[in-house]
Amino acid sequence: MTGPEKSPDVAEQVSFGGTAYSNEPSVEVAWAVQVTEVELKGENKQRWYTFCEHFREEIKDYNLGTIMRIGADGAYTETNTIIVPKIIYLAIEIARNKEGLNERHKESFKIEHEKISREGGNICYPFCACLVVFLKAAERASIHMSLLMACDTKMLTMHKKHNDIYEKFREMFPDLNVERVTEVELKGENKQRWYTFCEHFREEIKDYNLGTIMRIGADGAYSESNTIIVPKIIYLAIEIARNKEAL
Repeated sequence: MTGPEKSPDVAEQVSFGGTAYSNEPSVEVAWAVQVTEVELKGENKQRWYTFCEHFREEIKDYNLGTIMRIGADGAYTETNTIIVPKIIYLAIEIARNKEGLNERHKESFKIEHEKISREGGNICYPFCACLVVFLKAAERASIHMSLLMACDTKMLTMHKKHNDIYEKFREMFPDLNVERVTEVELKGENKQRWYTFCEHFREEIKDYNLGTIMRIGADGAYSESNTIIVPKIIYLAIEIARNKEAL
């Protein structure tokens, strides 16, 4: 599988359409006008990976999660956005520009954006702020995974108060098996106890209730099937326990 020849112009390099990878013309059109998870995953998953890796050395932060519009005819809204690697965002938007799609739909998404601003007080901004928080959480998860693979986890200090967090956690949850923690353990009968635990650290742990990505199972990496969003203090408690108990 080969793409077009390299060019000194980065914009030219990332702008080639579906035909560069022997796609049918209809697929190429869908690729630029309306890009959903169906086009980004499924049968195209390996092809997208190859495309992204082609620019690993040329595009800084080529795989950084970036907000992209699903449809070229719409503004940045909750229903018209998706998170993709930076290089895919560049490829899609450059193609939309070169193929005249953004120009064609300019009036449409301009009206939509103005309507959102007028009726919702720029409701797209808090939405984007949530995505920024998510991206930061993903970055922290990546750093944590690197630490787990690079050092003796029993000696790893997750927080300056890690001993206090662990002691309080085991005081309130003496029998909780942290090797695998699912929503069943985090909610249901334990919901009130978790709330009490979290509030105990309200004044001691900065952003104690900030949504944080946590691994469900200690035997797995950060992946879609092995992660859950929890308050920061619960993430710290579980991961500190896993380190101290050599899981």
